[in-house]
Amino acid sequence: NDIPYGKMPAFLILIQLAESSFCYPDKTLYLCRRLIKTNETDMTHELNDGNYAAFVQKNTVAMIDCWAPWCGPCRMLSPVVDQIADEMDGKVAVGKVNVDDNQQICEQFGIMSIPTLLIFKNGELAERLTGAHPKATIQDKLNGLL
Repeated sequence: NDIPYGKMPAFLILIQLAESSFCYPDKTLYLCRRLIKTNETDMTHELNDGNYAAFVQKNTVAMIDCWAPWCGPCRMLSPVVDQIADEMDGKVAVGKVNVDDNQQICEQFGIMSIPTLLIFKNGELAERLTGAHPKATIQDKLNGLL
């Protein structure tokens, strides 16, 4: 379960698909899409203190997921962020920053709680969402910036 969904081998996706098919239809649909895309590149970018600024400047609308592997709500939000990255590819660039390994971004943006989503428009911070928000809420914020 410590493997990000975008980097998960197909056999692990199949196992999770079997475990979630009855109780979690949204997760099941997501896992099916990930299984189909196993040979494609992941739509999220792994960011760090050294490359996040260029990522934000390069993309008109960018969202950065600030997370940590030990954080339960972060792990719940991760598949939602991956879904949004897939669905909004070409419109919104999505990156992920492990806050345990990258303290500079935490200090610069005053991140005290995770998960935190930082949403940028034209290189400037436009929105900040702290906590595990529903997919629709995140999409509404992003669509409002497009």
